[in-house]
Amino acid sequence: LADVVVGAGVQAHQLVDLLVLRGQENHRQVGGLPQAAQQLQTIHAGHFYVENGEIRRVGGQRGQGGGFQGGGDFFSSPALLVVALTGAVTAFFAATIAFAQTDIKKVLAYSTVSQLGYMMLGLGVGSVSAGLFHLTTHAIFTAQLFLGSGSVIHAVHSNEITDMGGLRKKMPITWITFGIGTLAIAGLPFLSGFYSKEAILGQALAYAQHHEGSWLAHVPFVLGISTAGMTAFYMFRLFFSTFHGEPRNHHAFEHAHESPWTMTVPLCVLAALSIVAGGIFIPQFNGEWFESRVASEILFKPASLETFEHVKHIAHEGHSLVMGLSIGMFAAGIGLSSLFFLPFGPFYRKQVLAPGTPLGAVHTFLKNLWYIDRIFTWIALHLVHMAQVACGAFDRYVVDGFVNLWGTICRYILSVSGTVDYWGVDGTVRGIGDTCLRWGARVRRLQTGLLQEYVYASVFIFAGVFVLSVLIVLFL
Repeated sequence: LADVVVGAGVQAHQLVDLLVLRGQENHRQVGGLPQAAQQLQTIHAGHFYVENGEIRRVGGQRGQGGGFQGGGDFFSSPALLVVALTGAVTAFFAATIAFAQTDIKKVLAYSTVSQLGYMMLGLGVGSVSAGLFHLTTHAIFTAQLFLGSGSVIHAVHSNEITDMGGLRKKMPITWITFGIGTLAIAGLPFLSGFYSKEAILGQALAYAQHHEGSWLAHVPFVLGISTAGMTAFYMFRLFFSTFHGEPRNHHAFEHAHESPWTMTVPLCVLAALSIVAGGIFIPQFNGEWFESRVASEILFKPASLETFEHVKHIAHEGHSLVMGLSIGMFAAGIGLSSLFFLPFGPFYRKQVLAPGTPLGAVHTFLKNLWYIDRIFTWIALHLVHMAQVACGAFDRYVVDGFVNLWGTICRYILSVSGTVDYWGVDGTVRGIGDTCLRWGARVRRLQTGLLQEYVYASVFIFAGVFVLSVLIVLFL
């Protein structure tokens, strides 16, 4: 096979794409390869490469010749570190807010935001398959939890968990299915959420150990494992407060009832999927199923296979540690939650969150969403208003003052120009016209239209000219 593909220069994608159509065979061990093909070889077409007898897809940008070009640096990219930090902070931040919510759907909504942060964390530390695996499992048990919360709301006609309690006796199917979803998202071993979350945390730990000298590279794992315990705590707070203990609203409890089959059947289906989606009863559908299709090295050829294999080796070695920490966080979250929200707990319905106490202050802080909404409101109502006043004053006194000043100057110039035009230019024209009119009126008197007067005038003028001529001749 290797001689045919590599030696003869056959287009490798034509051969391997046939393997892709066979599902699991798109990332399979190819038997019968000669010893020379057991090492890393680049197939002629550039679409796939052979490593240790396995055919893998090479990702990247398609070149002019039809192949793929470039390589991906999954563990040294500052952009991916920003993605990982953003995801980790989002997961932690949303989990803290879910602690203090009393609306059953708000708890699940902030939990969803937290789990989305987990997915971005997985992408940021270089594991596309882990992020998409968690996206798939989370879609199943979160859909189940939201449908279960709708079933509870349908029964008690309230979103507030302060109106619930003791509903397991009234709604056994919802109780069981909601419990399965809670265990899945909290990370109970062998359920779907455990496998997908552990894949992300394992990759995050390997990423941190690969960057031993960078404390920033350890932040995603620290926040991720902390969020795992927080998720178990607030989800079992929700579960215990809703289905266990004494009813808080007896009127709502008396009228509560199990939902119809149109709701309970989907709940049972989603509960079953929450169990098997991690591969416990369907071995083919697990983390390796995603890794064989959307793993980072398949989607985009690593810039350094040595680095990629090194991180993969670290992740494999740290598997037991991550599993132990995940189980420990799961147990700690349930244990602490039971102390506060189960009847046998020493803090059950105690005023540990009363105003004035340290926990009360933290609870108020988290209930108000870290005061982010108030900060935005303050910014909108104060800073923006101050900016509005400042801009108004600038417009009134600077912009308008400048415009008004030049308007006044222009009005003065126009007034002077108008005066000069009226009395100078127009006055001169009018003066010449008036002079011509006055002299014309006087000259017009000579024109009477009477022939006698013209004869008399001609005689007088002739006589005058004759006398004047004689005088000039006599005296000159």
